[in-house]
Amino acid sequence: MRYFKLESSSGSSFDITNEGILFHDISGLGFEEDNDFRRVGPVWKLNSTAYSQSKPSGKILFTEYGDGTPYEKYDMFKRFIVQSPLTLIYYPNGLGTKPYMKKVRVSKLSKTELTNYGALDCDVEFTSYSPWYELVFAENKIDDVDENVHWIWDVGNRWRDEDDGVTGIPRYRFGGESRNTVSINCETNAKGLIKLLIDGPALNPAWSHYVNGVLVSTGGFSASSTISLIAGEQLVVDNTDASFLMNIYNASIGEQRNVYSLRDFDKKCFFNLEAGNNVFVITSQDGVPVHFAIEGYIHHATV
Repeated sequence: MRYFKLESSSGSSFDITNEGILFHDISGLGFEEDNDFRRVGPVWKLNSTAYSQSKPSGKILFTEYGDGTPYEKYDMFKRFIVQSPLTLIYYPNGLGTKPYMKKVRVSKLSKTELTNYGALDCDVEFTSYSPWYELVFAENKIDDVDENVHWIWDVGNRWRDEDDGVTGIPRYRFGGESRNTVSINCETNAKGLIKLLIDGPALNPAWSHYVNGVLVSTGGFSASSTISLIAGEQLVVDNTDASFLMNIYNASIGEQRNVYSLRDFDKKCFFNLEAGNNVFVITSQDGVPVHFAIEGYIHHATV
């Protein structure tokens, strides 16, 4: 059975698929498209197209099953949904299967009298901040790589080992995995947003994005800047929340530094997932392997 949960901006969750609180009679999970056409003789030409802001809706049934009365459950739900923005989490094939998510806020919640069965059955509507997305996460490994299979990125979209141990001539091959790379496969054509997390130590870190073996974007800091991440610090490059952040966080001392103004403005710096195999390469100016992770949002028109 399909399953729904809500997650608040603070990370707490609220189950809305159980005997006590049930989201049902659901509509609006698909998509609508706004199209603008211009007539050209006997045919029409598409001028522009855009997805409409979807509004999943249905009813929330608050019953006597479990702890609390229907009115108490309604009050719990009412207090939870003010923690916007919320994430609506949808498991089409049941809890424990692949989830899809959508940023929402509750734009409508009615309140009824108790039904003949002693329950509250209330209309609810969610207004979307985002399309449906699949959250993917990938990180590189720098501590458990066998030196005999340490592949590094080279010009010409090829992988090479540093030395074949016999002739001293690098051998080239496709494939492999490097300490400085992660890869994410994206099966949709919609561009997905990315949060890049780079852990210290690192000196003037730089990053590159390849799609199906072709370099599409690079990022880093200006030549006049010196960005030195110490152990315990993390650089976050984030375009996932309708804003562009480039901050360094030090959790141990509770410090946050905004380094956006130090970026190389001749480079894109903020990346998007594209259809195909996305490979991300992070390097440090001192040549030391860098631990980093990519949090990606693979967008879907409907799920």
